[in-house]
Amino acid sequence: MEINPKHSSKEDVATVTKGIYEPILLAGTGGVGDTWICKRNPPAAAAAPATETSAEEGQMIPLYAVKLPSERRQEFLQQEITALWYVTLSIAAPTDKHLQKYVDHDKSTGNEKDAAWLASKAVMGCTLLQLTQAAEAFHMALPKPLVLTIALQLCDALQALRELEPQFFHEDLALSNIMLDVEKRGDNGAPTVVIIDFGRGRSRKTSHEHDLDLSMFHRDVGQIADLCDTVVGQDPMWDSFVEVLVPSKQFQLEGAPYQSFRTRFKAYGDRIWDSMSEEEKQIIDAMLKEASKVMLKARAMVTEAVAKNDKD
Repeated sequence: MEINPKHSSKEDVATVTKGIYEPILLAGTGGVGDTWICKRNPPAAAAAPATETSAEEGQMIPLYAVKLPSERRQEFLQQEITALWYVTLSIAAPTDKHLQKYVDHDKSTGNEKDAAWLASKAVMGCTLLQLTQAAEAFHMALPKPLVLTIALQLCDALQALRELEPQFFHEDLALSNIMLDVEKRGDNGAPTVVIIDFGRGRSRKTSHEHDLDLSMFHRDVGQIADLCDTVVGQDPMWDSFVEVLVPSKQFQLEGAPYQSFRTRFKAYGDRIWDSMSEEEKQIIDAMLKEASKVMLKARAMVTEAVAKNDKD
């Protein structure tokens, strides 16, 4: 079902960005604001920021996620600009592929606290929420290799944030804020996990007594693990994985929880991904395509427009 913006229009995007970004489709909307998938409009746009590299995009036109805040929640955009800029500059390759990337923000007032928009690289894929909805629509279970690779990549992203000085905490790891990039896949063909929406993120010298990111990591992975059709008792390693996700046992990985989790399950995750059947691969691709239809539609619209202009 197509969603409608709550706080802005396509005209608003063009107006507030002074024509730098041209909206294509609405990617999402909520209480904090609207996010539009856009393309950059040369030559009115400034030169691409240093954080961009055209080689990453290949021959495809790069797309951007432009967020316009609601009038009552502008403080989240202000915080996200600061957080996303910090994370983009601080996390080095290859781990940076797992984190949303800052591109630009409204500098018309000279004060980021008055910013009216934020642009980041668009993640060409789906959220975990959209993936679960696609699985339900297909009446299919999520293959456990996909669940494992999501969990392991999410560990890499969160561990990178923990290794910053000071540590960084996302604090809003909902299923809707974790995406799978279907255009940028690993050598084994797995989609790339990307954390987005840093509006609640912040740096801290010390962690809270209750680690919200760790708690939400277990909750999110537990939710997608529940959609697998694997029966407990059939695979000891899978049983061990599921057991770690049980709320009463999840904090047994204290100390370096993400490293510990990754160490325990990395070899197992790689093995079951490599041993997937063609049927499982087709199920994954079908669900990813269904879940990513908004972003894939945006990509197709831009590609068709470029082809038409070239022909004309």
